[in-house]
Amino acid sequence: MRPFAVICLVLTVALPGLAIAENADRYRLEPGHMLTFESSTTSSGAHSMRLDSKHVVYVLDQTQDDAWWVMVVNERSYNQGPASVDADFCTIYADGRIEGGSVRSRPYFLFPLLPDVGENDWEEEQALGTVAHYERRESEPGALVFSARNESPTDGVYDVSSETVYRFDRGLGLIMSAEGESRQGYPRETLSTTRLAFAGLAMVAPDRLVTMREDAKRLAEFKTQAQALIDEAHGERQVVEEVSSTLDALIAETAGGFSPGPIAEQFEQARQQYASWRDYAIENAERQSAFLDKPAADWTLDDLSGQPHRLADYRGRVVVLDFWYRGCGWCIYAMPQINELAEAYAEQPVAVLGMNKDLQLDDALLVEEQMQLAYPSLQINQQAGLPEKYGVRGYPTLVIIDQDGVVREYHVGYAPDLFEQVSATIDRLLGESAGSAPDPA
Repeated sequence: MRPFAVICLVLTVALPGLAIAENADRYRLEPGHMLTFESSTTSSGAHSMRLDSKHVVYVLDQTQDDAWWVMVVNERSYNQGPASVDADFCTIYADGRIEGGSVRSRPYFLFPLLPDVGENDWEEEQALGTVAHYERRESEPGALVFSARNESPTDGVYDVSSETVYRFDRGLGLIMSAEGESRQGYPRETLSTTRLAFAGLAMVAPDRLVTMREDAKRLAEFKTQAQALIDEAHGERQVVEEVSSTLDALIAETAGGFSPGPIAEQFEQARQQYASWRDYAIENAERQSAFLDKPAADWTLDDLSGQPHRLADYRGRVVVLDFWYRGCGWCIYAMPQINELAEAYAEQPVAVLGMNKDLQLDDALLVEEQMQLAYPSLQINQQAGLPEKYGVRGYPTLVIIDQDGVVREYHVGYAPDLFEQVSATIDRLLGESAGSAPDPA
């Protein structure tokens, strides 16, 4: 569910050194700006919830005339409980385009795409297949008012609708306020309202900015390298332990030398997160080691249309099993890439099969229709304990079985490059099969 934004606080401040171009609806940032936004989300329904957030944007560098490299720090507290903090780096263009950073944390809500002069309707392709549709609203003196309606691949699955109204101050070159509401029908009816407000501007001293910029480059490079290592850590425990050892060395090499402040705090938080990841990854590897390079558990299951499938019937083909259910958002986000796999290997000895664990058949059928799945999904509840027989605990999990019916690889969770990761394994297994085929007489 994506919340709506509603602004209740508008501050008028003067941003130093900003020239105002007539009719130019563009963001105006400068290295050294520290922008603070505050938001609150209230949800009503079966379970009421309040989320209070503070978003601090540090403008670290100007990469070209119309683009800035920034760090966005988000502090969130649910129901006035303990706060959690996350941060990421990205490049923001004057028109609101955003590049880099995690697909889960890009600040589209702080820097929505702005229109060209005279443009009344415009669109933006965002992360995870989301498309934002923008439309001008009523005019206000010195302000651009526009609405945003997002369409996501998951909307039909979770019965989601939303709309946000933004107020952009042309003189300041910033979003000053936004308001909106959203609705989600599954798994329970929920209505949400979010209020977002620009709360103030501060300037980082020039010498401090130089230090922050260097620290930020170190942290960004560390996070990139650490994520690349994590992406390699699947399969046998030995592989995970080797990656963990390399990651520990990277952490030790990077630690120390950070000046006190938000970047040092973010490094420490990342270090703790990677330690938790290591424990989880080793636990996963231990569990999966009982199944890797061993014959896959046999099954006979009906697909969602009632047609029977037997694993034995797929002998001689590479089999990709995608364990999923409707309530798993990351399962749904992964499905376009699973569809790509099914279509890319449709003419080769490869079978892609969904392994659905929904208790209600209608839930699975709705997902199949909404996501236009190009591969069949099987009802795994027909055979008790089947996920456990494959060592599956988290969702989505992809299990890859070779042509001889042996489990060869696992992929747990969503990844932006899931298609590339899985297709590389499929190609390797197809190549092994071709290499072992006898020469024609």
